[in-house]
Amino acid sequence: MKDWKYTFAKYKQRYDIAASFLGLVNFMLLSITAAVPIQNFMVDRLGIRIDQFVIVAILCGSLVIGFLLFGLFLERKLEYWQNLMSVQNSKNPQITEILSNTREILRKQS
Repeated sequence: MKDWKYTFAKYKQRYDIAASFLGLVNFMLLSITAAVPIQNFMVDRLGIRIDQFVIVAILCGSLVIGFLLFGLFLERKLEYWQNLMSVQNSKNPQITEILSNTREILRKQS
């Protein structure tokens, strides 16, 4: 059996991946429960009558588009994954040693 720390990290990563999708599911379920109060507000205050299915579809569609735009922002502007890997690599002693050895070899060659 592998080291318990490795096993813990592996399952924690799986949990984190699943949890990111649960946020999406949670908002969709919240949209369904919020459809009635939104409908009541629109009829009472604005005099607009829209089917609850349309409200849920609009909320879920805007959520998916919002997630995609936020992911695009993280990827393009903040370079999230590259920065995350840099932080993780700086905490990894093996990679730190490999990088220092590589820098030393390059320094000797020049």
